[in-house]
Amino acid sequence: MMERRLKPSAKVLSRVRVAEIRANPYQPRALFDEESIRALARSIEENGLLSPLLLRRSAGDGYTLIAGERRLRALRVLGRSWVDAIVMEADEADMRALSLIENIQREQLTFLEEAQAMCELLRETGMTQDALARRLGRSPSSVANLLRLLRLPEAVRRAGGEEKLTERHARALLKLDGDEKAQLDAVRRITRGQLNVRQTDALIESLLRERRAASRKVKGVVRDARMFVNAISGTVEKLRKVGVNAALRVEETSESVEILVTLRKGARE
Repeated sequence: MMERRLKPSAKVLSRVRVAEIRANPYQPRALFDEESIRALARSIEENGLLSPLLLRRSAGDGYTLIAGERRLRALRVLGRSWVDAIVMEADEADMRALSLIENIQREQLTFLEEAQAMCELLRETGMTQDALARRLGRSPSSVANLLRLLRLPEAVRRAGGEEKLTERHARALLKLDGDEKAQLDAVRRITRGQLNVRQTDALIESLLRERRAASRKVKGVVRDARMFVNAISGTVEKLRKVGVNAALRVEETSESVEILVTLRKGARE
């Protein structure tokens, strides 16, 4: 289904009422900068609409937008009543793909919005990553790298987006997989230090070394604690052999190992 070429209806270019156009429910772009919309409106007023909107006929009356959200918003800012549009035959999967492609070609999506839109398109259509890459004119590795960024926790993705980190910054954060706190701390340090990608890679490697050192220390402590418990257990066993009524209880938590040795007075086994 997703590999066929979309064909416009017989009437390629139509004159459509702006009021009859409904928003695209699959718009991958989450945020629209109002100042950029006003700037686009001024450009349209000065130079005209250079690219028509892409629409499909709605089940009832009117049309549903496939691509051209920013242009449509700019036209509404200008108070335009009519717009030139290409009306296409497209199902929901095609709408998702065309909207994503149009945004990517115009560089209107952040890399995280792009990754999320790709993920939803793959999930809803059953398309393979290779097929999606061909459809978007991308290499399979670039699509795979973008999709991997969705492994970052939502809080980390949100922080990275707010700080306008690049895709390569975000990919470096993946090395701290499973440690959201460390990833958020890294985002703050990258932002505060205005680190480039090379400096960010160095920071992440430093954090990984610290994590490995801490892990070795914890393992050493645990190993020493076990040796201590074994030594005490051996002593209690020797007491029992000479007739002392002795009991040993060990309770281990994430923060400590508690050892309780009980010797009953006047009691011999």
